[in-house]
Amino acid sequence: MRMILAVMATAGLVFAGAQVYVANSSKRTEQRPYEVLKKEGDIEIRWYPPVNMAAYVSDRSMYDGSNGSFRVLAGYIFGGNAQGKQIAMTAPVEMREGSSGSEMRFMMPTDIPMDSLPQPKDGRIRLFTEQGFHAATITYGGYSSESDTRKHTDRLKKFLDKNDLKYDSDVVVLGYNPPYQLVDRRNEVMLRLRDYPNLQP
Repeated sequence: MRMILAVMATAGLVFAGAQVYVANSSKRTEQRPYEVLKKEGDIEIRWYPPVNMAAYVSDRSMYDGSNGSFRVLAGYIFGGNAQGKQIAMTAPVEMREGSSGSEMRFMMPTDIPMDSLPQPKDGRIRLFTEQGFHAATITYGGYSSESDTRKHTDRLKKFLDKNDLKYDSDVVVLGYNPPYQLVDRRNEVMLRLRDYPNLQP
C-alpha cells in the first residue's frame, strides 16, 4: 500500500511540475501587443496596433472537433511553406464564427516583416497586414466552450450598450494556451468598436 501511495505521490508531483512548466512556457510565448485604455473588472477597452496575420477559413464551426483549422495554420509555421522555415508560435489564436463556417488567425512574430514571410504551400492560407483597431474584451479561464462564448458575449454587449459604445457584430474568441495546459488558462471574447472617441490611444 505504501508503495502505491508513493508512486501516486511521485506521479502527482511530476504532473504538477509539468503543468507549471507548460504554464511558464505559455507566458513566454510572444503575445499580440495592445494598450489598455479603460478597465472595469474583467472587461477592457483596448487599442490594437497593426500586425501581420495568417488566416484560414473552414466550412466547419470553430466548435467542431474535426475543424482542422489549427492543423492547417500550424503546418504553415512549422515548415509547410516555400522556404521550409520554422516560424515561432504566438498567442492568442483568434477564432471567428460565421454563418457558413469559421476563420482562424495566427499573428506572425512582430520581428518578421511582411515581405520576409515565406509563402504558404497551402493556397488556402492568406497572409495580410491587419490595421490597428479599438476593441472591447472580456477575460475568463478554463476551457472555452460554445456556451461560455455566448455567456461572456452577452455580458460584454450589455456593458457596451450601457456605455453607448457601438460595436461590430462579429464575435472573436481568443485562446492563449495549448490544449494540454490544464491550469492558469486564459480566454477572451472580443468585439471591435466603431467610432471610438479616441482614434489613437
